[in-house]
Amino acid sequence: MKRILILALATLFFVACASKTVDPMQERIKKHIVFEGFSEDIVKSFNYRINSNSLLEIELILFSEDSETLSYSISWLDEDGFKIQTPSYSEKKNNIKLKENQEFVIQRVSENKDAVDFKITLTKG
Repeated sequence: MKRILILALATLFFVACASKTVDPMQERIKKHIVFEGFSEDIVKSFNYRINSNSLLEIELILFSEDSETLSYSISWLDEDGFKIQTPSYSEKKNNIKLKENQEFVIQRVSENKDAVDFKITLTKG
């Protein structure tokens, strides 16, 4: 009887763990993107890597079924989580217009090899 009970509990445990698998892209989105007035559903694809020049590179593909106007900004962070000050366009708000049922690709490369993390802020309007 004990064996049956242990087997039943073990099976229940494995079924519960298997049903809670999280999509890796959703984990990356939650860690790196802040949505202000948007749903996560606008993100079609999201990747990042350290490129051959040892610089952090990101690619974000947005898709909307409706025309949308939004702005985005990217903050590059060092290993301690501090914002890296860059003279470039990346930290300012960039306005974009998403056209109905078309992809919009945002690709950026950090200017500083100290950048090991980042935060993207997407704002409606």
